[in-house]
Amino acid sequence: MDFVYALWESSERQVTYNCHGFPSNAIRLPSGLVMPTESIKYVGITDNPIERRRAHIASKDEKKNPGVVMWIKQLKRNQVALNLEILEKLETREEAEQWEFYWINFCISQGAVLFNRYKVDSEVVAAARRGGCSATELALLVAERTAFRYDLWLRCQGAMCGTSD
Repeated sequence: MDFVYALWESSERQVTYNCHGFPSNAIRLPSGLVMPTESIKYVGITDNPIERRRAHIASKDEKKNPGVVMWIKQLKRNQVALNLEILEKLETREEAEQWEFYWINFCISQGAVLFNRYKVDSEVVAAARRGGCSATELALLVAERTAFRYDLWLRCQGAMCGTSD
């Protein structure tokens, strides 16, 4: 069993909602949690979420991912909690890899500035810089670049629209 997770910081940031009741500066996760987009800093895969969070907090090896290490040091100095939220629970590593790609690029498309160095799609980044991409555009982009099946593509659209199966 593998998990795709997001690292994010607790903060006092306010979530605003648009006229349709969807968060306009936030992401609604599969768990129902709504978090400000700028709070999410990293998306990864693990088979043990508790140990992975501990490893992130204890990490001092800036060569692996200096952005994450420096961010966590800053959180410690400011006494801000580092949260690990499960985004997906998957049976195989291959599925986890696909959903990690999806979540990295979805978060970027919604305005998150991530410390991820791999699996970042340049077309998604370009679309985000132009003003984001629609749910359909992102789902199609991810589907083109991974081995997503149609049912996973439909699930992507539901996650982006704030709905679930």
